[in-house]
Amino acid sequence: MIERLFGSSRQFLLILLLLLFLFVLSQTYFLVFHVLAELFSILVAFSLFVLVWFTRHRLEHHFFLFLGIAYCMVGATDLFHTLTYKGMSLIPGYDANLPTQLWIVARLLQVVSLVIAPVFLTRIFSPVYYLLGFLFVTSILWGLILAGFFPDCFVEGSGLTRFKVWTEYLIIALLGWVVYLLHSRYRNYFSEDVRFFIIISVIMYAVSELFFTFYVSVYGVSIVFGHFFKILAFGFLFRAVVVVGLESPFELLFLEIKQREESERAARENLAKAQRIASLGNWTWNIEEDLLQWSDEIFRIFGMTPQQMPPSYGAFLNRVHPDDRHKVEEAVNRSLVDPAVPYVVEHRVVRADDGTVIIVRELADIVRRADGSPVTMMGTVQDITAFKQMEEALVQARERAESASQAKSAFLAAMSHEIRTPMNVVLGMAEMLLESDLNDQQRRFVQTMHYSGRALLGVINDVLDFSRIEAGRFSLADEPFAPRQVVEETIRLMRMAAEEKGLTMESSVAMDIPEAIIGDDTRVRQILINLVGNAIKFTSQGRVEVHADWSREESGMLLFRVADTGIGMSMEQVWDSFSSSSVRQNRELPVVMVVRDWVWLFHVVWSR
Repeated sequence: MIERLFGSSRQFLLILLLLLFLFVLSQTYFLVFHVLAELFSILVAFSLFVLVWFTRHRLEHHFFLFLGIAYCMVGATDLFHTLTYKGMSLIPGYDANLPTQLWIVARLLQVVSLVIAPVFLTRIFSPVYYLLGFLFVTSILWGLILAGFFPDCFVEGSGLTRFKVWTEYLIIALLGWVVYLLHSRYRNYFSEDVRFFIIISVIMYAVSELFFTFYVSVYGVSIVFGHFFKILAFGFLFRAVVVVGLESPFELLFLEIKQREESERAARENLAKAQRIASLGNWTWNIEEDLLQWSDEIFRIFGMTPQQMPPSYGAFLNRVHPDDRHKVEEAVNRSLVDPAVPYVVEHRVVRADDGTVIIVRELADIVRRADGSPVTMMGTVQDITAFKQMEEALVQARERAESASQAKSAFLAAMSHEIRTPMNVVLGMAEMLLESDLNDQQRRFVQTMHYSGRALLGVINDVLDFSRIEAGRFSLADEPFAPRQVVEETIRLMRMAAEEKGLTMESSVAMDIPEAIIGDDTRVRQILINLVGNAIKFTSQGRVEVHADWSREESGMLLFRVADTGIGMSMEQVWDSFSSSSVRQNRELPVVMVVRDWVWLFHVVWSR
């Protein structure tokens, strides 16, 4: 710790001896001791001002510039205080109150500048404004003191006034706030050493102020110790700003330059990392001097090291695949001659390390003179071998999928005749039975069989025509059909399944429904059969009802309602072909299908 504070043990011993000398001097020649102590702080204050003022143009923030100007005014006030100290007899007509008042003014300027200075870490104003502002404030305070309007700080015979003591306490509190700011909020704006010495200086300053609240005589012991800690405070400030600033300027006044360099280095590292991830490098070609510069990633892509790559366009062409060199040269020449032609080319490269062939894509811009002659070509190289392999794999996969689709279509076409023929035979035999002599029960059975066969044939046709759906050529039928017949045939088809579960099947058709409308009766039957089938499947007891109504709004609307006493289903399950409902609550779910200019609304209601 001693070496960090004082540089070395030898310097620590030297400072200790100087302080001991000053202490002995204070006990014999106090005025000499006082002058020397004050002159030291004045020299430090002026040195700080000179250093930051002549380097102000290099600073990105004005913390030290603001502080240097403030300490210049503090040093001037301390000099005035030293000259007016009791016993100096340089300014007659004033007692010990005047130097004490000047002391308080100097300390107020000092602590206020320390509190405000962190603001200028992020804000920049003209330095002239700082200088004029401190000159104005300092002149006003000096004028108030000399005119007798500044509060008394020392009274002969009784000592310090309350104003002076409480002002010192306020200063100590503000110094504690400065330590907090430097330690927590603004620690990243300084190097570790500079911040450490500034904090130590502020702490020594606070201890000094504490001693200056105790004295009764201007020659008292507390004055001596107060000046010792003031010397230490300004000494550490000198070490933080002047010594460190001169010996290692990048650690203090040019810290922002160091930080900028570190940021730039981090940005370069991040760029190199991003180029490695993207397999993308950048290059610059000085056309006149034939100098080629590559980023590290291009060397990696080409399987080379910087030492292996001579900086020339010809050396680059040597790495291009022999069959692609002519294409690359043509692309370069076209871009150099015609500014409207961009340089974009894909070609193969033979890696230098293992001889493998990769594919790269190059893009570039050309910097030209006013007359259009090319000067510099800047571009990128990206290894797109993996992308090309992926494209090839996708092409092969698409070809296999198309081949499979063609095989499927051929299979469906081949099976179409084999499936439809027996079904047509079944339907034909059913029609023949219907024309024979049958009793009522037999006729009803045969009619149901014939209706079911027709429905099944429609589904089979849809399955066999799946290729039309894939091609987007599927369309609804546009033929007249009878809604009453659809309802009756659906009930007749599903009644047997309902009776097997002991359910009652009921239906009703509104009287105002037209006898025939235009649409796709096959799709209507499919929806009704699916809904009634689900109703029967998930109803254990009770009934299933099918109702058809007619609405004359706009061009007309056919409304089907399927109701059951089962568990019901959600809206999502209406559209899901393979789900079953488990929601036990009433539902009212609309299903809409458009056929030509007719709107078919299947309004489905489940209730327990």
